[in-house]
Amino acid sequence: MLERADMSKIEKEVEIGSLNKLDNSADYLILGSVTEFGRKETSDVGIFSRVKKQETFAKVHIRIVDVSTGQIIYSEEGKGSAFSEAGSIMGVGAKAGYNGELDDKAIDAAISDLTSNIVENMLDKPWRGYILGIEDGNLITSGGKSQNIQIGDTFDVFKMGNQIKNPQSNMMITLPGKKIATVEILTTLGDTPDSEVSVASILKGDLNSYIETKNFSKLYIEPGVK
Repeated sequence: MLERADMSKIEKEVEIGSLNKLDNSADYLILGSVTEFGRKETSDVGIFSRVKKQETFAKVHIRIVDVSTGQIIYSEEGKGSAFSEAGSIMGVGAKAGYNGELDDKAIDAAISDLTSNIVENMLDKPWRGYILGIEDGNLITSGGKSQNIQIGDTFDVFKMGNQIKNPQSNMMITLPGKKIATVEILTTLGDTPDSEVSVASILKGDLNSYIETKNFSKLYIEPGVK
């Protein structure tokens, strides 16, 4: 995650500390918009009573764009509504004026629905981690307790597939990876999701060429089939 809203403040602190200028770009952009918004009022009038209901509805939409290709790799939407009611009997009771809070509540409900949809879709995709290094003959992998990684879990190690260019769309396509090893989690380390790692031993497979060069950039891990 990269903070952009306060980038000028971050750059100022970098200058004060005589640090190198930040030149890290984001891999993905999340673009959002409100695609639908409206309000309606209804009244229920009786002989001695009157009830007025105000309802606001909203729909929000996001797109996740791969910066390197400009391709939309994921999109999702959410919708929500909010309402208020006021009534009177024989002229006694509350009278409803314009309620601006309903606008914020409807958008907040739409964003909550959007978040729920994103989580449900992301959970359908297999978790992927990476090998960060080697220490005392054991591999250091990304992920830990926050990703529900536990001692004894096994993961398959894959070599990334080659990339080929589709001349029709001008997009780079990554071919499926090849399984080359299996590892078992020995322990998990770290206090926060950002600092968590796991220590794993090699159960089967040959990773000697990667260990000798200490270059694991072409490898990734996924949960093994139980």
